[in-house]
Parts: sequence; structure tokens; C-alpha cells
Amino acid sequence: MQSQSNILIINKANSDVAEILLYGYIGEFDLSANAFVRELRALEKDYSKINIRINSAGGSVFEGIAIYNAILSSTAEINTYIDGLAASMASIIALAGKRVYISNNATYMTHLPSTYTSGNSDNIKEAPAFWKAWKKQCYPYTLHVPVKQKMNARRFS
Repeated sequence: MQSQSNILIINKANSDVAEILLYGYIGEFDLSANAFVRELRALEKDYSKINIRINSAGGSVFEGIAIYNAILSSTAEINTYIDGLAASMASIIALAGKRVYISNNATYMTHLPSTYTSGNSDNIKEAPAFWKAWKKQCYPYTLHVPVKQKMNARRFS
């Protein structure tokens, strides 16, 4: 069944496992959190195990965090599989699985949050506070890999 947001739900021969394909941009025009959570909650009623397969360059931090939290709070056992690319926000979503699998030729890419600033001098002065708040979105990484709390502009340090 295909939802309006390009989330593809598959049930293979094994009736105990459902599969969700998260292929595309994470955001309201492709893979929205609203549509994903509705599909996930519907599947939880019928399946105790759900596999989420990922091929995404990322997208909206806010949509992605909602998807990440929905996976963590799921009543089903969820494993994530990186089929091609899990970059940016998709790399955080991948970490929500009980087990995370990555294909030998797939790519996992992280980076510090990025955006742009425009406007008057007051807008420009507010940008550092915005950056500081966004760094907390990197918290899921600290649950899975040994990193120090302090990060610099190029890599975890």
C-alpha cells in the first residue's frame, strides 16, 4: 500500500514482519512525520516486528526527530536497514532501530546542523542561540557511538 507521502509498506511472505521503505526526502512533501507515524501505528496493531529500510539524503530536522521518537516509542520490535544512503537526518532515524544493519556498499553520513541566516542585525545576532539549540539534535549519536560532548565545525572531537 502506498501512502500519499511516498512511504511504501510491504508485507513479505513472513506474516509476522512488516517492512517500511523510507526512501526519499524527510519532510512534508515526500516522507512526512505525520504520514509515517500514522502508518507505523497502524502496522503495530498487526505486526510485532517491523523492518525499516532506509535510502535517504536526510531532510527536515523537526520531521526526522518526530519519526525517530515514534520508532523509539513503538510497541513493535523495529530493526533498521541502510540500503543505500542514510545521511543527515536519515542517519539519526537509522539509530532508532533495536538493531541497525548497513549494506557493505551503503553510506552513513553525519554532519553538524546547517542553515542560513538573513535579515537585519537582530536576526543575525540570534543565529548563535539557534545553533546551540540545534546541537542537541545530535544527542542520538551519543547513545550509539563513543563521542565527547564537545563538537567542532568539522568532526566530533
